[in-house]
Amino acid sequence: LYLKSLRARRLPGPESLPDALAYLEQAVELDPELAVAWQQLAGVYSAMTAAGILPTSEGVPLARGAVKRALELEPTLAGAHVARGNIRSFFDMDWRGAEQSYARALEIDPNNASALNGASNLASALGDHVAAVDYNRRSIQIDPLNIGALHNKAFVHYLARDFETAETALRDALEFAGGNYMYAHTILSLTLMAQGRLEEALEAASKELGEPWRLAIQSMAYYALGRQAESDATLQQLIDEYSDRLAVPIAGNYAFRGDADKAMEWFDRAYAYGDPQLSVTRVHPVNDKIQDDARFQELLRKLSLL
Repeated sequence: LYLKSLRARRLPGPESLPDALAYLEQAVELDPELAVAWQQLAGVYSAMTAAGILPTSEGVPLARGAVKRALELEPTLAGAHVARGNIRSFFDMDWRGAEQSYARALEIDPNNASALNGASNLASALGDHVAAVDYNRRSIQIDPLNIGALHNKAFVHYLARDFETAETALRDALEFAGGNYMYAHTILSLTLMAQGRLEEALEAASKELGEPWRLAIQSMAYYALGRQAESDATLQQLIDEYSDRLAVPIAGNYAFRGDADKAMEWFDRAYAYGDPQLSVTRVHPVNDKIQDDARFQELLRKLSLL
């Protein structure tokens, strides 16, 4: 059951996450002392929350409880420290705590690729792009077939405004993954938009497996192309279907348009329930047009990103 859960997590779309969850729940029921299963369970709860499948109010306590159990059973389980670091980084915005968790994982296992990926994401969020790229490079050296590390290479370069490298890395990852996986075409579309290749960006957006991100990126691409009515309709669909748990993509759309009032309305909602995507608020290019807004600067201070 544990191995089946690992296989399910490697499948490209969000629909594989409930399957992974079911396998892991059975695994810990059969063997409540299997620490690695509790570690993976924490990761699945976190992923389902980030994907909008579980609300933050439900998914985060479940993830926190699972990682706590894993560490009670095996305090030196490096992957459990990584899982705790991910919770601290993406949900708690506890940057120092996340750094300590990743450092502890690397102390236990210096070649833990997941810990290096976590450290890379954390460095990106804090604006240290040189460190982010270096952590990611080391992760890929250790595990060159890890699709998460390959995707992360694209994302950290995108956040660093190195759009050409980001595009190349993402196309390599897509080729390796068989053409698609969740979030891939979101980052590809954003990277193409940043390079002014708007029709290509719209085409890429249409291939995104995760519906909320597909809607978010299509709305941006339509807007960039001057197709206002289609952009508005797509954004409204995103709001109608996902506003209760995915406020950041909505805020990002308004920020991309330069509408600071609407962007801050949705960022405030995201902050109220702890949207995990707030972690990259400071460095995400879609927010460039509102960076100087006093309300945005105050949000960054509340997130301890300034």
